[in-house]
Amino acid sequence: VLASVSESLPECFEACGADFCGAMDIAMTAYLLNGVEEGTVAVCNDLDTWKCTVQPPHNGTCKALLDEARAMGLPVPSTLEEAEETCANLPTTTTTTTEESPTTVKGETEIASSFASTLPVFKAMFLLMVPAAM
Repeated sequence: VLASVSESLPECFEACGADFCGAMDIAMTAYLLNGVEEGTVAVCNDLDTWKCTVQPPHNGTCKALLDEARAMGLPVPSTLEEAEETCANLPTTTTTTTEESPTTVKGETEIASSFASTLPVFKAMFLLMVPAAM
């Protein structure tokens, strides 16, 4: 899917560079595997890279790409203010331990780390499932 999007809307990827391509890949994978909240965490974990898409001079160049991503359900920001507010309101790592069972709620860093380590496998699996025409 990312290859298809980057080929049909290359301007933003060219303007924001290879780091943005990687950030978009991680956000898409997080979203596809675990939903909107995890996709949002992935965007927030690399917000400096995403800023390129919502600030001049590239915000106009990236508008079509971000609109396409939003249409797919990805939680990408429209403005820097929106992105910063959303990221500021994300839950942080919380660990609660009871005598019966320990429970850990993963925070941004743990989630991003786990996605980064499994990303090549999931990407390959996803690309095998999606027809080339998409």
